[in-house]
Parts: sequence; structure tokens; C-alpha cells
Amino acid sequence: MMISVFFTNENFVHFGRRQCQHISKASEFNMEINSSQSTEINSNKEVSKPNLPPKKTQTSMMELSKERKTVLVNILAGGMGGSLAAVFTCPLDVIQTRLQSSAFRMQRLTELGLDKATTKASTAVKPRVYFKGICSYARYMVRSEGLSSLFKGLGPTIVAVTPSRAIYFTTYQHVKKIIGQRKSVSQDSDIVHFISGAAAQFTNSTLTNPLWFLKTRLQLEFGRHSSELKVIDIIKATYRTGGIKVFYSGLSASYLGMVEVGLQFTFYEKFKKALRELNKLNGIFTPLECIVAAGGAKIISMTMCYPYEVCRTRLRQQESIILGKQRYRTCYQTLKTVIKEEGWNGLYGGLETNLIRQIPFTIIMFCTYEGVVYLLRNINV
Repeated sequence: MMISVFFTNENFVHFGRRQCQHISKASEFNMEINSSQSTEINSNKEVSKPNLPPKKTQTSMMELSKERKTVLVNILAGGMGGSLAAVFTCPLDVIQTRLQSSAFRMQRLTELGLDKATTKASTAVKPRVYFKGICSYARYMVRSEGLSSLFKGLGPTIVAVTPSRAIYFTTYQHVKKIIGQRKSVSQDSDIVHFISGAAAQFTNSTLTNPLWFLKTRLQLEFGRHSSELKVIDIIKATYRTGGIKVFYSGLSASYLGMVEVGLQFTFYEKFKKALRELNKLNGIFTPLECIVAAGGAKIISMTMCYPYEVCRTRLRQQESIILGKQRYRTCYQTLKTVIKEEGWNGLYGGLETNLIRQIPFTIIMFCTYEGVVYLLRNINV
């Protein structure tokens, strides 16, 4: 009896040991499964994390986005400023262009029935044929050619001005930024403003000269029949006469305008800085300050460099029976011819009218530009 009980107890002990071994193995197996599952979950979490770029890459992307925004703001502001100014000053632009052109003055004398012998190309243009009085001349244009004559070339002018001023201001700001990044030169120095303005004029003239050429030709058309003349007719006639190179007439004189634009931006930035320091408004450039800075800079720069304007207009004017062929060929030859035939006064023909036109044009353009830039930067566009 005791032996059977002992055996039974021994079997029970063996059975208990086996059960414990099974339980421990099962627990180890469960632990392995749990650990593998947790590893898979962690690996999945790691995979699901987005691949964020390094901080340096993020900074460079932000700078690129900011630079693109600045370019778009300059393009929009420059185009709006130029277009608005062109519409308001178009009548003065037409009168000023005609006063600069010897072809138009001679053509008008012929239309009025004066002695044609005095209008031959070989004779000098006398001071008595100069037109005086902007208002009286405007009345004459309306009476003889109609009201629309005051807005001749407005279409090509707007088409030319919008991209022209967009290129103008964008190039100026971009070149100023590039040069200003050099440690040896300050971004607010006069030399940086001058070089940036000259670069803006060079780029602008090279890309938009054909459009300005068409504008000048339209404004120099005389008589009531000229109102029916279309731009496409001028393009075809000009191309048949001299080919594509004719559309770049006056480009050399436009390059001389680099000096004027360089001086204009130099004086503008100088006046702008002085006025802001005077009023102690470092963060705000008021409209009144912009009017003074833009107008003053334009008066000084244009008066110093105006002869190139006359030279450019003479090179772009259409050849005629009165003037003869190739009367004005190069910039230097044009200056010599004008001085010889009309004296030094001929280099300043239409200066008064041009100042009256250019001052409001420049003020409207710069004020619109500064205002649009200010608004777009503050609304975070």
C-alpha cells in the first residue's frame, strides 16, 4: 500500500515537472512572438516617418522661394507703374517726339505750303521753324489731325512699357543684390546704384528696341490719313525697306542712355536715403518723399544726358524725299550733323516738353512701383 502510494506520488511529481517545463517553453515562445511583433511594429513606425530634408536644404529652399517672390513682385510692380504712367502722359510723349524730329518739322512746313526750297535736306533747319507752346501745338494737332492724334502709338507704347519697366526694375534690383553680396562693396553705395541702373537700361534696350521703334514711327505720321495707318502696315513697309536690322535703329543711342539711367537711380537712392533720415522714418517711404526723390533725380539726369534722346529719335525717324536717304546713319554722325545744321540748340530740341512729360511719368511710375511693392510684401503674397 505504501509502495503504491509512493509510486503514485512519484508519478505525480514527474507529471508536475513536465507540466512546468511545458509552461516555461510556452511562455518563452510567447515572449519570442511578442518581441518579434514589437520589432515589426517599431520597424513599421520607422518606415512611416517622412524623410525630412536637412535643415540646410530647408533654408536654401526658403531662400529660393523668397527670391522668386521678390522677382515676381518687381515684375508686377514695374509693369503696373510703367503702364499707368504711359497712359497719363501719352499726349506729351507724342508732342515731345515730334519736336525732336527734324523730319516732322520739315514735313509740316511742306504741308503748310511753305517754300520747299527751304526744306531741302542740304539746308540747315532754322530756329524759326521750332515749335513753341505745348498747349497751342496740342490744339493744332487736334484741329488738323483729330483728337486721336494725341494718343498715337499708345498701343505699342503700353506693349513696350509693360515688359520694359518690368525688366527695368527687376534687373536693377537683381544686379544690385549680386554686386552688394561682395564684401568689398556696399549695396547702398553710389557705384552699385550706377552700375545696376546702367545694366537695367542695357537689358531693357536690347530686348524692347523694336517696340519703341514702332512707337516712334507711329507718332511721326502726319495728316488725317495717318489715323487709319495700322501697326502691321508699318512693320511690313519697314521690313521691305531694310530688313530686320531697321527695327534696331537707335539702339546705339539707347545704350548711351545707360549713363542717364545710372545717374537717375544714383540720385534717386541718394535722395530717398536723405529724406528718410531727415524724417527719421526708417521703415516707411512716404508718397511725398517718393515724388521729391523721383522728380529731382529725373530732372538732373535728363538735363545732363538729353542729347542722346534727340540722337535716338533722329536715327529712328523714317527716311523721306525731303530728308534724303540715310541722312542719319550712326550716333556720332547724327550728333555732328545736328550741331552743324542746327547748332547746339538742336541737341536740346523738345527738352522743355520732355521734362514736362518725363517728370510726371517718372513720379507716377516710381510711386506706383514703391506702393505695389509695399502692399505685396505686407500682405504676404
